[in-house]
Amino acid sequence: MEAIVAEARKNFDYVVIDCPPAGVVADAAIVANYADSIIFVASEGKVSLSQVEYALSDLMTTKSDILGCIYNYADPKFLSRGGYFAGAYGGYHKLGGYGYANAYASSYYKSQQQSGSSGRRGSR
Repeated sequence: MEAIVAEARKNFDYVVIDCPPAGVVADAAIVANYADSIIFVASEGKVSLSQVEYALSDLMTTKSDILGCIYNYADPKFLSRGGYFAGAYGGYHKLGGYGYANAYASSYYKSQQQSGSSGRRGSR
């Protein structure tokens, strides 16, 4: 494993290693010792808080830093239940975001069409 990761580091800027669920099998904790950082992924409805805590405690014994967590399949109804996001951000998902992204993209592509540019950099 060490040789594979070392070779990948020579050839790539970033090396991403996907592992089976931490806390269920030992693979993630073992592989984490060859990584610089960990991004923990948890899916709503698939894992309990105690399972997340157990998995993170297992990963904290490795030499890798935990950068953060990706929380998949979050229920947007949670935003309307209260808490930090209930006020200003409570209806964000219902409105399609802040709203400026579509306006920006529309004006950007319109200006690109008028100038004759494709808007792409480099070649493909």
